[in-house]
Amino acid sequence: MQFYRENWFNFGVLFVALTFVMALAANSLDHIQVILIYSFMALLVHQYEEYAAPGGFPSIFNIALSGEKVVPERYPLDTNQVLVTNVYIAYPFYLAAIVFPSLIWLGVAQVIFGTLQVIIHGIVINRRLGTVYNPGLASARRVHATGQLERFR
Repeated sequence: MQFYRENWFNFGVLFVALTFVMALAANSLDHIQVILIYSFMALLVHQYEEYAAPGGFPSIFNIALSGEKVVPERYPLDTNQVLVTNVYIAYPFYLAAIVFPSLIWLGVAQVIFGTLQVIIHGIVINRRLGTVYNPGLASARRVHATGQLERFR
């Protein structure tokens, strides 16, 4: 369990598997399901950017939003909190929306989560740290732009 706790974000290899699934099954899925699966895939890329390459988001979050200077890599956003928030809270909402596409309100969680990512990464953290980039920003902006384009199709 310790290995998974420290490396869960590397299991984004699921992204590659989903790419093949989407190439083979996209035509047989409901249009909303396709959008929701792509949204989940974008979440996997976003998490990889935050925690693996370049990584370091928990420390940046703790410095920018909590003012933590002593041990920014640990508290309040630490390995356990990141695992619980992403795997045990976000994933079930994303997967439930895919499995039950007729329950539109489940997809709203994805929209809210994505919008908050853009606000937190793109505005709040950059203003507080005086930076133009932080781990997670590139994928958050790309996801938001893709979602906006999908609305108009």
